[in-house]
Amino acid sequence: MVCAGIALLLSGCASSSLVAQWKDTQFAGQPPRGAKVTVVCQAPDSTLQRICVDRMSERLVTQGMQPIPALDVDGAPADQATLLLGTRSVGATALLRTRIAPEVAAITTAPSFNIGIGGFSGGYGSGGGVGVGVSAPLGDAGPPATGYGASAALADVASGQLMWSGRASASPSSDLSQQLTTLSAQMLDAAFQSGLFPR
Repeated sequence: MVCAGIALLLSGCASSSLVAQWKDTQFAGQPPRGAKVTVVCQAPDSTLQRICVDRMSERLVTQGMQPIPALDVDGAPADQATLLLGTRSVGATALLRTRIAPEVAAITTAPSFNIGIGGFSGGYGSGGGVGVGVSAPLGDAGPPATGYGASAALADVASGQLMWSGRASASPSSDLSQQLTTLSAQMLDAAFQSGLFPR
């Protein structure tokens, strides 16, 4: 894949992908179709947090689940025990917890042109030389874009046991909402395809 005009600061050319996932193959208490799932997101700011909750909830709905959005106060992470307690209180059978964080930064570099004049020499035993170089940008560099990554974990509320976890990365882009849409699809689609939820 060619990334023309892009200088990646933390990585090479990046693309959106599911990085890894894990499933407890011995766990037999997967939530049934239509079950309530508490959705919690932790993100660098409240806007990303709310978008994350919305996107994860929307993806659960497409698979026949009933998401219950939950927000940490001011984006502060809550401990697992507190989250499970709150999840039980609303009658949910599973807790889906997602963390969003920046992973890759990229800047668009402006094209430039160069002019060079080489040296010369004269006759009659005399010589001279000159060299001129000019380099100038044709425009300002584009605004920096950040690629976000997400890690998600689905826990059984009754036992507190982890059922599934996954990680995904999105390509650097100024459209953070679209990045979170991509991340939620990558992770939850993988979870459903693994047989975690009944179809």
